[in-house]
Amino acid sequence: MSMPQFFTIVVVDEDGTVSPTVTAILGGPGLHGVSPYILPVYVFADVPLTHAFVEYAYEHDLPIMQAIAFDLIDPRDVDLWIALSPRAEVVVRRRVDESGPAPDNFYRHPFPDPVVQCGFSVPPYPKHGAGVDVWFDELRDLFAAWKDRIMRAFSDSS
Repeated sequence: MSMPQFFTIVVVDEDGTVSPTVTAILGGPGLHGVSPYILPVYVFADVPLTHAFVEYAYEHDLPIMQAIAFDLIDPRDVDLWIALSPRAEVVVRRRVDESGPAPDNFYRHPFPDPVVQCGFSVPPYPKHGAGVDVWFDELRDLFAAWKDRIMRAFSDSS
């Protein structure tokens, strides 16, 4: 069996409060050795991760990284954009259309549209960090199908 093809995924939210967690749930960059490269991005404003969440992530061995600005990403290098809100999807789709096409490789077959919305309402980060564990478990359940779909496509590319 050969090595899977490089797979770049960007998880986009409006302010950087949820995309780092979803990125970690989906596998994050380098979580399983050879894996898709998944990056958290925000489109409007950067809200720093709370101390409570950083502690939670550390205690549970979650590879959390702060979201980066959308403008720092070249859309021609991204195989799949997963927007966590309709507003984020509109901004990403406009930028991808203006910048040129996404890579035309193996991943166009399982993901024909390089910009997708996650398909459900994503619960916001809990106010003041209370209930982070319940919130994380809810997100993990919501994104389980996405994780399976991504890892299946990644495995099939080898």
